[in-house]
Order: sequence, then structure tokens, then C-alpha cells
Amino acid sequence: MSQTLAPRYPKEEFAQRGDEIYERVVLPRVRPEDKGKFVVIDIETSAFEIDRDEIAASDRLLTRLPDAQVWLRRVGFDDARRFGAPVAAKSSSTEDDIRSLLAQGQIRDAQILLDAAGDAIPQDSKIRKALAPPRVTRVPRTGPDRNAEIQWLKTNSAQYRKKWVALLGAGLVAAADTLNELLVKVEALQLSTAPLVHHVD
Repeated sequence: MSQTLAPRYPKEEFAQRGDEIYERVVLPRVRPEDKGKFVVIDIETSAFEIDRDEIAASDRLLTRLPDAQVWLRRVGFDDARRFGAPVAAKSSSTEDDIRSLLAQGQIRDAQILLDAAGDAIPQDSKIRKALAPPRVTRVPRTGPDRNAEIQWLKTNSAQYRKKWVALLGAGLVAAADTLNELLVKVEALQLSTAPLVHHVD
């Protein structure tokens, strides 16, 4: 049903009237959860409709006032404003707005706008996946268990301060003043399992 009606006011006056009504009439009535929703205002009567779908809001207003002079604002986004009702064929700009917020690093605002969009953005959308809560996945431990070496360090570090040590299990394999010296010693031992190499501070 939405259609663009010819404006009866100059663009500057249209914007001035629309913004004044938005500030005076609409803002006192919006709630925190309304951020990101569209407000469609008739600048002649101050009547308005609010919805996460701009076309739905426009349809409701034009059903009540078929000759409405429509000014559109978006709650919480000062630069989202224009005159004229949206046309039904126009694709929603919500995803573009979210992408713009993400590009600016405004993650929280992007999440709020996504929540306000509701079903307007498909569940399988890449944007929903990008803004989904992080998931923690347990990864099987690879490599040898080094608990014994760590325990050795806790017990014996004081004796090897400023030294490089090579540990295997609960035992010291080699110790040296420099890493190169230690690696030479370890290589000479030809161990079947690589030791844990550590510099003791």
C-alpha cells in the first residue's frame, strides 16, 4: 500500500517540521527497546507510527491518513531521515545499516539494530552469524602431557635461575647458560621424545 506522495512543502521546511515533531512528540514516548525502529510521521497532524518494518509503519499511517505528508526517522540514528513513504519494492536497508555499524566498530549498536529488526533479517543471514554470541569449543589436547615438567619447574626453579633447562617428565635432561649450548647438549643425547625447553627467570 505504501506510496510516495508529492511533498507539499519545500525540502528544508519538510525536514524542519518532521524533526521538530520527532523531538517534541515521538521521543518522549520511545522506549530503550525501540532503538533501531522506524518512525513514520505526518508533518501536518503530528500523527505517527513506529515499527521495526518501515513499510508496515507507513502502511498503518497511510491507512489512517491517506494524504499524509510523511517524514521518516529511525530511533537512535540521527542520520537516518527522509521525506516520503517507502515503496514496497524497496529492499530493507537494515542489513546495510548493520554492516555500516560493523565497519565503524560499533558492535553493540549493530547488535541492538539486529535485535530490533526481528524477522526482517533471516535466521541464516551472515550478519546474524557474525553477531552471534561466541561459542567455546573444546579441542582435544595434542602433544605430550607436560604436568610433570611444570611441577619440576615449580620445585626446582630457584636452583637454575637465569639458566636454560631441558626437562623430560619429572627429570632434568640438561642445563646451560645459553639456548644454543642447551640445544647442542640435547641433540647429543638423541632422545626419542622432545624435551620441554625453558628459560628460568
